[in-house]
Amino acid sequence: MSVNENNLYLIRPAGRLLLTIGRELIQDPCAAILELVKNAYDADSPDVVLSFHASGVDGITITVEDHGHGMSRETVLGAWLVPSTSDKQNRRESPKGRILQGRKGVGRFAASMLGEFLEMKTVTEAGEQTRVMMDWKIFENATFLDEVHVPVVTNPTKKKSGTKMIMTGVGEYRSVWSQDQFGKLMKELKKLVAPSASISTELHRSKDDFSIILQIEGFGEKIDQQRTKVEPFPVFDLYDYRICGTVKANGQGELTYHQNRLVGDSKSSPIRFDFGHPTGCGCVDLDIRVYDRETEAIDALIERGLKKEVGIGSRIGRLEAKRILDAFCGIGVYRNGFRIRPLGDASFDWLQLNFLRVQNPSLNIGSNQAIGFVRIESEEKSGLIEKSARDGLKDNEAYLSLKSLTLKVITELQQRRYISRKKARMSRPVVRVEDKLEKFSSLDNVRKTVKKSLAEHGVAREAIDAVELVMDQEQVKMSRQADAILKEIAIYQAHAALGKLMQYVIHEAKLPLSFFQNSVDLLMKFFQLYLNTKHEEIIEEDILPLVERFPEQGKKLTNLFSKLTPLANGSTQNRVSFSIKKELQRIISVFSPTTGKEGISLVVNGDENIELYGWKQDFDSIFSSLLDNSMFWMCEKSSSIREIRIEIVADESGKLRYVDYIDSGPGIEASLLDSGVIFDPGFSKKADGFGLGLAIAGEASRRLGLSLQALAHDGGAWFRLTLGSNDTQQIS
Repeated sequence: MSVNENNLYLIRPAGRLLLTIGRELIQDPCAAILELVKNAYDADSPDVVLSFHASGVDGITITVEDHGHGMSRETVLGAWLVPSTSDKQNRRESPKGRILQGRKGVGRFAASMLGEFLEMKTVTEAGEQTRVMMDWKIFENATFLDEVHVPVVTNPTKKKSGTKMIMTGVGEYRSVWSQDQFGKLMKELKKLVAPSASISTELHRSKDDFSIILQIEGFGEKIDQQRTKVEPFPVFDLYDYRICGTVKANGQGELTYHQNRLVGDSKSSPIRFDFGHPTGCGCVDLDIRVYDRETEAIDALIERGLKKEVGIGSRIGRLEAKRILDAFCGIGVYRNGFRIRPLGDASFDWLQLNFLRVQNPSLNIGSNQAIGFVRIESEEKSGLIEKSARDGLKDNEAYLSLKSLTLKVITELQQRRYISRKKARMSRPVVRVEDKLEKFSSLDNVRKTVKKSLAEHGVAREAIDAVELVMDQEQVKMSRQADAILKEIAIYQAHAALGKLMQYVIHEAKLPLSFFQNSVDLLMKFFQLYLNTKHEEIIEEDILPLVERFPEQGKKLTNLFSKLTPLANGSTQNRVSFSIKKELQRIISVFSPTTGKEGISLVVNGDENIELYGWKQDFDSIFSSLLDNSMFWMCEKSSSIREIRIEIVADESGKLRYVDYIDSGPGIEASLLDSGVIFDPGFSKKADGFGLGLAIAGEASRRLGLSLQALAHDGGAWFRLTLGSNDTQQIS
């Protein structure tokens, strides 16, 4: 740092600044190669040739050559040799209209990670060649950057335009390029550019082709390869399920679902997608492909054409097929056609798909089942900012919105996949606890078998009757045990419903609790002030007004938490007869503060004298689940009309006929009604849902002797509770 006579200081960067930029901001040698590939693309080159040549045991030469427009001497001196230049950021587009990849002005210095020496030759279309020589050791040893002298020579030439970067090194620069490292590089190159088949909208790179060519020699027979064009691995086109399309910045989108998994059932279907609000991350183009991992699915994948990367025509086994999926899985994020690392790496589960799958394995896919391409707009339009270290996107609101949007699109795929697999009986069968317990606790089949066997062996009738009596006694015991288990299950399910209600109660309890907390502090201060001053007006003006509000706020808390009974009881209550309307009004009162804020009207019509006999816990579980779902979807989809209407209908004798529950939300898709999956445990349309609410409601209705049905309705969701079962409509 130098100083002039006015006491103003000039900052002199250290000589190793460029090495810091190149070696510490860039993650690894593969990332360094990718940076240079992007520079070739920015140069309007139709291709880039990557050559790796091992010289002897210890030496290596890496060449990155393009056939673009090259750089003039002026550009080399005024931009290429200037760290963090804003040249590309200002230009935005190449002369041929390509969206420029470089924005930070540091990518070229990644060459320092690849060798000790760099020779750069660049030729313009006007026939001007400029050569630059850089010895990185000089930068390492220089005290200040302006002490380093870089040779730059310019001559006329008849060579074709383009830029060639030659990096040479020994020792560590050679040893890093093992068979595993080349394998990693090949995988990175294959994932660098999204396959053209995945492009569905304008959110992709320029339509002109850009090829990546790789050549390796001198490293050994197992590593070396001839001049080869890098192609996306064919697994991309062999998917079982796929969803693709565009979601505009306003949150509206047009998607298409494709299914190839089932033989003779391949189909495509359009989806009108509604995020419910603007995306918060601009316009997004998505193409997500999913692969089943069961043995039968892997066999089908091989049959559809999955082959080894080398050795055309050679079949592969299941283990190799799974290895390929493991290697290439991941949902990448692309901007202007190029992937933003590490989003899309197999080891970087940025959407937490594996966590969600553990929560609900029947419905959700894992990260090793998906290969996807998510294309985003520029930083200015999307708010999605790339980190300078080339290690992903900044964790801001736009990034959170992108994750939420992508998960929601995946949810659309998962729901359709679940239905398809259920129809084909490939999914796990839905287990109904009551049915399993009934079969488990029944000795009917055993009784018949024993009686027959004893009779065939000539056992006396009296002995057979005695054995049957013992079995009848055991049957009674087992039935009692089954009933006890069912009661315990009912308690756990009631607690699950209680959790939903608690969200609303706790939210409303914050205000009175905050009042008590603040008031106690104020009272202590006022009381201390009174003790110090003995001024009686403090009691009258400050203390008493606060104390007078305590009963009011305490009553609010009491009322709030009283609404949680009987769900909050630790054990199952006895069956009782209760007024359906009064119990509904009590449940609704728990939600009323939230529904009021969200502008949701709740109406219950029916005679208070219509009763139901059973556990109130089960009744509460049913309607707390229905109300919670309605409120979520009406708010999620920003419904203009927000109404929930409950109709209690009696028969001629005044007894319950049915209860209709109707909301004005987005409704339930016909495919979900037809398949009956909405009552399956684990099925959910929410990206982070557990799929338990309606499943619990279905089981609770059966314990009450009711049938819970979901019916077709144009204006929202329609559920009906009827006495007994209805085989034609019941889907619970």
